Amino acid sequence: MRLIVESPAPGLNESLAYYNSLGFRCSTWKKNGLCQTKNLTIFLNTSAYSRPCINLYEAKENKLGASPSGTWVKQEREKLTLIDAKNKSLLGNYGGVCIETLDLNASFIFWQAKGFKGILEPEASWCSLKNENGDTISLLKANSCPHLFTNPSLAFFNGYQNSKIITHLKALNVPIKQEVIFGEETIADNLVINDPGGLGFFIFND
Repeated sequence: MRLIVESPAPGLNESLAYYNSLGFRCSTWKKNGLCQTKNLTIFLNTSAYSRPCINLYEAKENKLGASPSGTWVKQEREKLTLIDAKNKSLLGNYGGVCIETLDLNASFIFWQAKGFKGILEPEASWCSLKNENGDTISLLKANSCPHLFTNPSLAFFNGYQNSKIITHLKALNVPIKQEVIFGEETIADNLVINDPGGLGFFIFND
């Protein structure tokens, strides 16, 4: 199955403008929108019933369910013929979907059943799983992340380049949800942002 992240877009033009400003390759699709960067496709759903969630295309059945974390998971039988984007957005290096959960073990088992593989160590506070398409989901135990967190969120890891990316985003007046400072640092070198539909992004220096 192919993972696509869904974001509500009651104002499609606003959402398209947001992602275009961040360097995503955007297009309209079935009166909705698709925005792509390397290894990531975001479906902008204009339905009033849309929520930030995960779509799994090329599934065996059409089904709406939820993971143990409460995150919606939509399975679609439809096969997609999208051309994968090769460019990186202004957000940097995409690292996968992040989901916070009260029950790490139950969430791990849930995603295993969806074709994702990984290792869950005893007493771990997080784990990472990947499917055959290279889609990554990181599961984080509740109370392990000291910053704002909406399910699902998308992680971008940029190492020492993150400060330059943050400076660029601020120059573009991208709305910032939270500036994150770890340890004894006095200047934030990590950001949390949300798109117009509420989908979360972590722009971190990992």
